[in-house]
Amino acid sequence: MKKSTKEKLPYPYIGIWAAITAVAFLMPSIPIAFSPFTFSVSHFFMHAAAVLFGPIAGAIAVAIGYIIGQFIAPYTAIFGPITFVPATASVFIAGLMMVRKSYYAVILSAANFAMFIVAGLWMGGDMTWIWVYGITLSLPAVIVAFFGNWASKMITSFDSKKAFVGSLIIVLVAVLNTNTMGNWIYVFMYTLPNDLWGPSLIPDAVPRILSIIAEAIVITPIVMGLYRTKKLNFLFWPKYIEEHMGKGS
Repeated sequence: MKKSTKEKLPYPYIGIWAAITAVAFLMPSIPIAFSPFTFSVSHFFMHAAAVLFGPIAGAIAVAIGYIIGQFIAPYTAIFGPITFVPATASVFIAGLMMVRKSYYAVILSAANFAMFIVAGLWMGGDMTWIWVYGITLSLPAVIVAFFGNWASKMITSFDSKKAFVGSLIIVLVAVLNTNTMGNWIYVFMYTLPNDLWGPSLIPDAVPRILSIIAEAIVITPIVMGLYRTKKLNFLFWPKYIEEHMGKGS
């Protein structure tokens, strides 16, 4: 008889990861060399949760960490009490890829992209830059999510090069979904005009791309290190993958 999800969740490690994520809010953003852009240290831990813990445990860890982080660093809570929602939802989506349920990740990413377009329609006016921005920084998450099962297999091959590629794919989906959800929430809350998405495209794209690469570089040695030291058994998703190995892609 299978154990319940409640019994499987690694609560002590969820707590540890939530604490690490919360503390990261106090760390300054990292400047990107030769550019005016920065990215937050908290993103390293946030999106790593999707790879290390899967959708449910990862989302719980990030939600708790973000909520605590909002209290200890209130200046980061740009959406007030719901600031944690985009990150939590995105980790859940990326975590689905890790446990090889990519079809759900594709559907949720598509719904997220659709909400961004709806936000533009709600604002009214010229939709040109909404579509350009969405196709550039939102739609790729939908397309790349199709490769989630393959990315999970690459990571669990425990070959460092393959694990990096797999991490890159899953982190990309997480980062772009976080960005997309944050954008449409921002539109509904603060009524951002459609014509501002053009000037925002490059300033948003550059740090996202560099962040995706940096996060994959960080996640890969974590996964490889846990595997080589035989400590991988505390993670949530390997149990799922072991149970479902050989049952489809």
